[in-house]
Amino acid sequence: MPCEKGRKRNIYDLVISYQWKQLPLDTGYTDVLKWVNSTGRWFQKVRKSVFWGVKSMKEIFPKPILELPEADIPLKGLKAYLSQGEDHQIIFMNFDEDVKLHEHTHESQWGVVLEGRIELVINGEKNIYTKGDRYFIPAGVKHYGKIYAGYSDMTYFNQKDRYKVKKEE
Repeated sequence: MPCEKGRKRNIYDLVISYQWKQLPLDTGYTDVLKWVNSTGRWFQKVRKSVFWGVKSMKEIFPKPILELPEADIPLKGLKAYLSQGEDHQIIFMNFDEDVKLHEHTHESQWGVVLEGRIELVINGEKNIYTKGDRYFIPAGVKHYGKIYAGYSDMTYFNQKDRYKVKKEE
């Protein structure tokens, strides 16, 4: 939803453009929120517009997923649920903050992006994955990347002990 010709872009235009994905691809959700927040009085007026269409964790995953044990994964802003198989794990993840993933390896991993965006460098090749995309990381292949706030996925690990159940506090 572009601006009318000759008209200055205001915060409302920015929010609408973000919702219609017309901002540059490298503009993250948190960047828009920071910009919106920095405008002061406009923030209250458009806050609902920024969050329009963005689902919370409870809306993304149905009740049976939310009733799974929480996975103990040491990443900030992450809420993850663990489905344990005899020889594999399926993790349902949602990130509230941007997170950098340091280079690492493990058994094979296959993921489906449910919401948001992730940048992965797999074996030296950088790719950006968004809602509906799938990715595969073969066993033992070095990878790293960045997960953006608002990202949710369902990931299969071909490893029965990749993560443990989070201990209740």
